Amino acid sequence: MACHQSFVCTSSEGVWPVTVTDLGFGGFKIRSETSVGERGDLLHMRRVATDLTKKLGGSYTTGVVVRVAWSKADESGWETGLYLPAAPGSMRIRWFRELLSELGLDETQVFSKRESRRHLCRLPATFRCASEESFEGMLLDLSSGGGLLATRESMKLGDSGILSVLWGVKRLEMNVSVVGVRVDAASNQGLGWHQSVRFEEPMGESQAKVLAQWLEELAIDA
Repeated sequence: MACHQSFVCTSSEGVWPVTVTDLGFGGFKIRSETSVGERGDLLHMRRVATDLTKKLGGSYTTGVVVRVAWSKADESGWETGLYLPAAPGSMRIRWFRELLSELGLDETQVFSKRESRRHLCRLPATFRCASEESFEGMLLDLSSGGGLLATRESMKLGDSGILSVLWGVKRLEMNVSVVGVRVDAASNQGLGWHQSVRFEEPMGESQAKVLAQWLEELAIDA
């Protein structure tokens, strides 16, 4: 969503005033006079107070940590896309909620839309039910709230367990529940059952970091 908000970006390399020109469900798009970093760099973003009555209240002193997804120069400076690796925690910050409110959004809308932003993938996966039954398959898409798992056999709606996904040498293991089951008659690999799985709280810090990194890579490659 288009906006015009003043922020300050900080890293070990320096401090830059920037303007947030777009607020998405995964991060920000900013404008700056010079480059604020390269892909993968971590930055700390802090909003500049526009209401002087809040200047001493701390509303705008807490920042968010973001990662550079992409950056490009043009005739008027630099445009940079920033990804929110820890969006759910970030959205609990007071000024973030205030900013969403100013733009006519709320946390419920943001979380539901973030969860619907699914990135296509094909990653080997195993689902281990609480009953110890195991299903081998392929994860076909991934989002911040869950994914679509293709298997040879049907799982049961409401099943809960651990989803283990492998990408190269990295593994993601999450507590999930099955919230949708359907058959795909067009499947030519024997994986004719598709299950929508939802990530359950609490999410371990290490796994949350892996999930954020994977979503970042999938978003860039899309």
